[in-house]
Amino acid sequence: MVESRLLAGVGEEGLAQLAGMVGFSLRGCVQGERLLSRGDVGVWAGLVVEGRVRMEAADGLGQTAVIGWAAPGEVFAEAYAVLGDEPLMVDVVADTDGRVLWFDAARLLELSGDPVCAPVARNLSEILARRNVGLSRRALHTAPRTIRGKVMAYLTAAREARGVGEGEWFEVPVGRQQLADYLGVDRSALSRELGRMAREGLVAVAGRRFRIGG
Repeated sequence: MVESRLLAGVGEEGLAQLAGMVGFSLRGCVQGERLLSRGDVGVWAGLVVEGRVRMEAADGLGQTAVIGWAAPGEVFAEAYAVLGDEPLMVDVVADTDGRVLWFDAARLLELSGDPVCAPVARNLSEILARRNVGLSRRALHTAPRTIRGKVMAYLTAAREARGVGEGEWFEVPVGRQQLADYLGVDRSALSRELGRMAREGLVAVAGRRFRIGG
């Protein structure tokens, strides 16, 4: 089984017991396959075992924006699975061929008092809490009205998270397209703004590496 924060500390015997208690279902998927659809209710949560899945949403004009990704070891749709009656607000699509382990997250939390389920239920609660913090962080990064403001909010937070000082280089975990999707801006517009910021000495850019202050 893939290494995962969800299953941290669980041995083979524990996994076998969990499978019977929360209904593990390992399924393959192919690139482009829709795994969950907007409006779905009562879904199970998914743990990516191989490949990658993406969350995307279409606006009223038919434009689709990528909301996020889940890589091997990461969980998706867990909040909807726990709530049970909340319609899914995004589509979940296989970004590559792979495999997903589906499980009943609501049942897992119901059994949090069981010694087998307790550590995994705690892990799931931590994942939900971290996801909430991440959404709050993104709201702060996208709050500025201008692309420049969004970029500076994101880069400042990224630099602080890596513990580097002003004028030092640091690396961000996403590429240009992913950063544009995260900030909710057009990639070309983002690239133009980064070019202007570099010329003005506000930042220095080298691929995924940045330095605030030129």
